[in-house]
Amino acid sequence: MILRLLFVIGLFGQPLLRAAATPELAGFFVLSDQAYFVLVDAESETTSGWLRVGDSFQGWRVEEFQSDADAVILQRENERVRISLRTAAILDDGIAFSGDIAVGAGRVINVSQGLLRFGEVTAYPVTDDITLFLKATRLPDGNIRYECKFEALKEDGTTEVLGGPRITNRPGMPFSMVMGDLSFTLQP
Repeated sequence: MILRLLFVIGLFGQPLLRAAATPELAGFFVLSDQAYFVLVDAESETTSGWLRVGDSFQGWRVEEFQSDADAVILQRENERVRISLRTAAILDDGIAFSGDIAVGAGRVINVSQGLLRFGEVTAYPVTDDITLFLKATRLPDGNIRYECKFEALKEDGTTEVLGGPRITNRPGMPFSMVMGDLSFTLQP
């Protein structure tokens, strides 16, 4: 078997079966009690969706978040790697922010670190059935337009848009939105 594998490698210059590449850390945000991450497999252009410590993506398990280094530790079988936020996701194409998201009486989630990439919709799971969607766009005059939407998951599995305005603001300026018992405040 080893001889046959060496022959195949020698014939084609590389093994036919190759281990999956280590994913990249494309983004994260931190709530007061939980960190969420998005991993990307650059080769297959597959994105994980929001993961937490303990979740897995393509066989890689998120073991630890190192907030001081914007990095996560991933584990797959006997392999352990540390990946940092990919440089393409750092501020030339987005806005770093912090803020509060309030849902109902007394339920406030503090986002201590977040990143909105220009032109991309980012989803923030607020509760099991409510998600806040934000999209930031840099306008030609330098201002930032924020498109905001709260969406609720109904019992039948469909979603309902609870509403959401567009807000135009100067770069770096905080803003707030209140819609019934839903609200958020962002500090870029």
